[in-house]
Amino acid sequence: MLGKDACANGGTDLWEKAALGTVIAVIATASLIPTQLLLIRNTPLLLVLLLPVAALLGIPYLVSRREQFEFSLFDGLLLIFYGYLIIRNETSLALMTFVCFAFFLYYVTSLSTRSQRNLEYLLMAIVGISFLISCYALVEFIFQRNLIFPDFFPRHPTGVYRVTSTLSHPIVTGAFLLQTAPFSIALLLRGRLPVQRQFGGLATLLAAMAVLLTFSKGSWLTADFMITGMILIIGLKQKKKVLVIAGLSLIVLLSTGFYCYTVRSEELARSSMSYDIRASRWSDTIYEISNSPVTGVGFRRGSQTIFELYRESLLAQGISYVSFPVDNYYLDIFLEEGMIGLFLWASLLLLIVVKGVSTVVNRSSGRPWALAALLSIISLLLTSVTFDALNWWPVFMMFWVSAGILRGLSRSCREFD
Repeated sequence: MLGKDACANGGTDLWEKAALGTVIAVIATASLIPTQLLLIRNTPLLLVLLLPVAALLGIPYLVSRREQFEFSLFDGLLLIFYGYLIIRNETSLALMTFVCFAFFLYYVTSLSTRSQRNLEYLLMAIVGISFLISCYALVEFIFQRNLIFPDFFPRHPTGVYRVTSTLSHPIVTGAFLLQTAPFSIALLLRGRLPVQRQFGGLATLLAAMAVLLTFSKGSWLTADFMITGMILIIGLKQKKKVLVIAGLSLIVLLSTGFYCYTVRSEELARSSMSYDIRASRWSDTIYEISNSPVTGVGFRRGSQTIFELYRESLLAQGISYVSFPVDNYYLDIFLEEGMIGLFLWASLLLLIVVKGVSTVVNRSSGRPWALAALLSIISLLLTSVTFDALNWWPVFMMFWVSAGILRGLSRSCREFD
């Protein structure tokens, strides 16, 4: 798969190893330790402690690679978007952590993964993290309780046990595993060594089982779209209509069965279905957007804003506060950062997807890894329709790593195996 040295003037040195190791440490910390375990000013303490490490290792590395940095339209938009967030919002630890890690993960990953060896280390780390999360999810389901973090993850009110593993919520678990699954599949299909392909296959299988056990219909729907697209591409390209028909029929059958099972469970245990709850929340969000459409209500204030609509009735019931997530990241960023923030963010996403498609289509070398990174990002875009995906640290970290891999592959000066 990989194994060649890096490009000229971009070889693997001490700074690069340390910076890439910090990237892996950030992903592992955000995904293997519940983010609400230790908080300081509503920000995970362990991630805050990694900030100075990232700065001490990342800045010298980026400076040493400044000759390889090619400024583009995307870089300009990225600076404008995060500059807007800093100017628009009150300075907070959460905001600064959010901004600093976005730049660190994106640029360190994009420069370090121009080396095939570094890309292999990063891919193996991502698949390894996914493997650990999936394994613990299965253990959790067998025992019907989270053995390590029981106080953080109470039993779901529907009576159906939904795995959370080491992440903060079943929906977060499903979203993160769908982000990492394309890399596991790529390792399965294109691993350099038999053990790598076997590990990729095992990680893919376990991740699929874990996603099913989250009982997150949004994650299932995203997986359906992704698998359907892969079946159509492979089947039509190879002119195997039987494969297309059989594969799509199996997806429809399994999806219908699991969906009916969870819907029935909700009917027995909940007064409102998840779709009805989301429809009501989206309606409330649109109403609040109309009150401040240009600049929004502020960073991470969307849930609080929706809560204010129900404050009096909740207080009458003795409830001082309850979280009201928007459950749609596009509406959420519109609510929090206004039309300006939504336009800048949508422009960034469009450029990432366009660059990803261009890399996959035009670059034969490294195509499987570029396709995996692109699919990881697309899975997030789909999940964000029913979930405030990028408000969660593990999902946010993985997004910028995938974007960095795409940038690195698009500008690599070496041919990848």
